[in-house]
Amino acid sequence: MLNFRKLKQDFSSTIVKEGKELFDKQKVVSAKLLHLDGKTMRISARVLGQYDNCYESEIEIDRNECATIDSDCDCPYNFDCQHLAAVLFYLEDNIDKILVEYSKETDLEEVSEKNEINDKDKNELIEKLKAAETKEVQRQEGLYQKQLLQEYVASAQLLASSPFFREKEKLEVDKAEMNLIFNLPAPTENENKGQVEVQMALRLPFRSKPLHVPKDTKNRSL
Repeated sequence: MLNFRKLKQDFSSTIVKEGKELFDKQKVVSAKLLHLDGKTMRISARVLGQYDNCYESEIEIDRNECATIDSDCDCPYNFDCQHLAAVLFYLEDNIDKILVEYSKETDLEEVSEKNEINDKDKNELIEKLKAAETKEVQRQEGLYQKQLLQEYVASAQLLASSPFFREKEKLEVDKAEMNLIFNLPAPTENENKGQVEVQMALRLPFRSKPLHVPKDTKNRSL
């Protein structure tokens, strides 16, 4: 219905980046479609700013050209600000939901007569609203399935970590082998000055490699 990539080109790259950050932080509180006809649409939104300020932002869009006709925000920048950019990101993600809400609250026949919409544009709007309703139902179903899957995964992880469902571990005592290896110094004229090197080797069966003591060391071990 709208080319949001083209709409964002009306803003500077810095403003678009700041608007994306606001959208990602869920600063867009709400958005509502105020006006819709065969050529234009006008949306009003509330966006949180710094220090918990809430700004009222409105944007009017040419549906055929996908261009901004008019925009207004009660922040210090007034127009083409990061709050309006955040609204565009919000619309891109929720346009079908907003259209469905508009169709439920609005009598399209009355709107068509008031805005002098011809039959062709009126039928086109009706078809777009029906398509938006179908997409929104599919989106909600997808979100429900995703949420349900997350709950299943969380429950499975909880049950897996619960000691109630885990088999009791049998504790076994491992017997260890310990060896003391004495390395005697080579014979000297004064044997009392020699130092004896002592090594302790600890081996756990089935967990350690076999202990090998060199043959010449064995002969000199105590």
